[in-house]
Amino acid sequence: MRFQRLPREAAAVCILRRQGLSIGSIAKFLGRSKSFVDRILMRNIGCGIRYFDLRTLKNQSRIINARTLWTKLQELRLQWEAWMLGEGERPP
Repeated sequence: MRFQRLPREAAAVCILRRQGLSIGSIAKFLGRSKSFVDRILMRNIGCGIRYFDLRTLKNQSRIINARTLWTKLQELRLQWEAWMLGEGERPP
């Protein structure tokens, strides 16, 4: 069963990716599949997203960075959901 994409969901994916979250983290946050997020990023490749190879970082740095970003994202969950539904002018 397909769910319709929210009005600002593609923009939210681009913004979250620019902030450094992984595709898996974004997919988990939005309740979507990784391929859905990847398709949005491929369609919007011109929105200023650079693919940075996180494998070049040390493992501990990656873990700390991912945990920090995920915690910050969870604190703003309700604000992101409201923005994606069309409430408000700017993303959180």
